[in-house]
Amino acid sequence: MSGWNHHHEVREVGHPKRVSFDLSHSRSIPHPPPTPQAAEREVEITFGKEDGQRTFRAREGELCRVPYFLSRIAQIRYGLPDHSIINFKYDNIDPDAGCQVLNWLQGKRVHACVMDNLTTSLEYRIGHMYEAAVEFHLGDLRSQILKICRDKIRCRDIDEVRYFTKMMTHMYAVAPEEDQDDISDTINSAVKHIPISKWWDGIKADPDDTGFYHRVAGIVFRNLDALVCRRCALGDDPKYEGCIICGSAL
Repeated sequence: MSGWNHHHEVREVGHPKRVSFDLSHSRSIPHPPPTPQAAEREVEITFGKEDGQRTFRAREGELCRVPYFLSRIAQIRYGLPDHSIINFKYDNIDPDAGCQVLNWLQGKRVHACVMDNLTTSLEYRIGHMYEAAVEFHLGDLRSQILKICRDKIRCRDIDEVRYFTKMMTHMYAVAPEEDQDDISDTINSAVKHIPISKWWDGIKADPDDTGFYHRVAGIVFRNLDALVCRRCALGDDPKYEGCIICGSAL
């Protein structure tokens, strides 16, 4: 993102003394940009729950370039001593994803962000970053993440396409309305890259994931003629191997 100071790193901190702030009121407060002195103040941002909780520090001036943080910092700073350290807490945001979103805000490329932590699979790292981008109303980051998903679903690796499609069903559940059509179209496009019978195998292998099950079940039943043998067929031209009804080869 242009205009960010790339020389500052997001720093993880220990467990400083914090002050809790009640933001339940709806007071309307003007949101001017911070003064040069205020821009150098640090804001603490805590992600995760209990033992997995991690706290990072970022400069207030950099965060205030984002309307979401500008609004909330202005609300908290109203009537507060200038030397006070603000702490935002997000129990439901993955700490690694939250850290990488902060790095992206300071100029790190999104591809570098998603590849920075290899302790979890790529689709989960991307999914967690998308959830954080939704929380912080970062439309540009959401768009870049969805482009990565589209590129991955165009690959020819069946397992990778299935993993990304499954992850995107969870993204759809938290997505703002303006992203939902894009996500839905991307999921549906995966049908072009994986035989319908392989999607049916995915349902049988993972029946407890109801969101994914419902999405794939819709794909299956819209394409029944491609999945059954001629004896069981609703149409005359099944396209893939193995009847899903009687199991015989086609």
